[in-house]
Amino acid sequence: MKLKQCLLPIMILASSPLLANTLECPTSEGIGRCQKEAKLFCENSNYHLKKQQNHYLITCSKASTESSEFSDKEEKLKTQEVVEQESSSDSKGSSQPRKYYGVIQEESKPAKLRLALGLGYLSSATVKADITAYNRSNGATVLGDIEMETESGISLNLEARYLRQNDWGFTAGMDIDAARDLESGTMTINGTTINSTASDDPDTLTSIILYGNLVYKFDHFYVPFGLNMAFVDYESTGYVIDSTPSIGIQFGIGYELDSNFAFELMARGTSYDLEYTDGSVEIKFEDALTTDVALRAKYIFF
Repeated sequence: MKLKQCLLPIMILASSPLLANTLECPTSEGIGRCQKEAKLFCENSNYHLKKQQNHYLITCSKASTESSEFSDKEEKLKTQEVVEQESSSDSKGSSQPRKYYGVIQEESKPAKLRLALGLGYLSSATVKADITAYNRSNGATVLGDIEMETESGISLNLEARYLRQNDWGFTAGMDIDAARDLESGTMTINGTTINSTASDDPDTLTSIILYGNLVYKFDHFYVPFGLNMAFVDYESTGYVIDSTPSIGIQFGIGYELDSNFAFELMARGTSYDLEYTDGSVEIKFEDALTTDVALRAKYIFF
């Protein structure tokens, strides 16, 4: 191999714009020191500082004006200004401090799985169900339907969330709804309607709801929608009521105030079956559906 062949790659690398216009400055020296080195290295022209793991990468810019430092990605850059004490004279002979501008490009943070704790206000809920009553002694079956209203309440929320800017993500968690009294209702049996009002010892409805949502996130707003499963505790004095969970839905809109706080407005529909025995009569509340609206504030951590 000839000497000329050995020197050719070296000459090519030496003339590379990347090597000729870049310099590394250790982060341990501090941003101010690195900016001064950038100004000297780039001979007072514009420059960029890109933060790496252990150093700042200094790149000289060929732009001729300060405004050329700012690109379409300006919102992703943190601008630092260095004011030199040495003076320069303007056209009127007055002394002005010389300013040099550099741009530090922060590395974007990737999305990650985070946890959230929320507290919510629940609107009054509507409970609808089909009724089937079977008398084991004579084999008679009675059909009907019922609609009840609950009082408003509060809910505790625990959630895992993975959201990405202008992209799809997900949330999964659990709502713990505090007990709510059943205030009034209407029951229709074989064409006969019976109205009931609040009593001194009302029935109560308590729920634990597991859910999963697909979420599309914009800038700060996001839209969650998905499925849920409600485990309901229906209490009525003198009765032992069994419940069987079913699949429900929810959807809504959320807003991330910053990286740690979010607000959500969710419409929920939870489904389940109830069954109990009154003497020789078996009573079933089938395809029960509870609908309400939840307004939540969430603290996001980890």
